[in-house]
Amino acid sequence: MVCSCATLLEDGVALYPVNPKTVDRKRPASGAKTDLIDAYLLAKHGRSEFADLRRLDPDSPTVAELKVLTRDQDTLIQMQTRLVNQLTACLKAYSPVALTLFTKLQQKSTLLFLQAYPTLEAVQAATQEQLQVLLKQAGHPMPAKVASTIVEAVRQPQLCADPITVKTRISPDAGLGRPVVVPDRADQGI
Repeated sequence: MVCSCATLLEDGVALYPVNPKTVDRKRPASGAKTDLIDAYLLAKHGRSEFADLRRLDPDSPTVAELKVLTRDQDTLIQMQTRLVNQLTACLKAYSPVALTLFTKLQQKSTLLFLQAYPTLEAVQAATQEQLQVLLKQAGHPMPAKVASTIVEAVRQPQLCADPITVKTRISPDAGLGRPVVVPDRADQGI
């Protein structure tokens, strides 16, 4: 909690933030705390220490806008982290090999790949050329190399989830069956 002293000026009220401990130290020995006592102590402190107090000026419109945008960015980052964690848990349940194919699940190329090939069988049925075309369309920087790596990885023996788990994880309600909307900066991890 921040206490403040206020001064009436010609153009309005000026606020001077005061550390609450300052008021606590000036409280009488009985330690009684009421709004009336706190207001009196703040007014007394404001009169006696006015020269040492720093005025609290409101943020400029640019700073206020920056604060709002920063809070929005933090919210989006938290949301992205939550969604990536959900996707990771989903893939661990039915297709662990998918987690090894790409470095970041939030990349456009990864999301489009998972949408196009939601099951291990679908990936195994795809040709290297098909995978390369998909990765190239997604803007992956090395589509040929990654396509060959994917083909090699999915041809190795894999742990397979039971059909019910696969069916429920790729249903439209689970998220992988829905169209993926990818922001332009997704490949940068933002």
